[in-house]
Amino acid sequence: MVRKYRDYLTNSENISRLPLDLKIADQAVELRSQHNFKTPDAIQLDTAVACGADDIKTNDKDWQRFLDDKDRAMLAFVMKAIKTPDAVEKQDVDQLHDLGWTDSDIMDAMAHGTNMIGSSILMKTFKMDQKC
Repeated sequence: MVRKYRDYLTNSENISRLPLDLKIADQAVELRSQHNFKTPDAIQLDTAVACGADDIKTNDKDWQRFLDDKDRAMLAFVMKAIKTPDAVEKQDVDQLHDLGWTDSDIMDAMAHGTNMIGSSILMKTFKMDQKC
């Protein structure tokens, strides 16, 4: 099972493994010193920027301080839906619509959020965070 999951992570068209070069490392050090990011977070962010990523999906609460109000509302909605799906009400979705989010945006964010939780559970179950 661990091998299958590792194969998924390394062969998925939705997940990219990118090299860490000296330029990205230097920029990560700068980001870490300026914004007090943890080193792995700074490396992830600078790698994404260097490779031209359009966005980064995360449920890391430390990153919330860099989000605008629209993105913070979407993150709060996804976290609420993941933790207490029965508590989500029409007003929650209406609030996102009022901020300019479409139904497709909301579904996409939920798909990313639930996939991250599922991946985290698999990693913990098979102790992959300790073996990789």
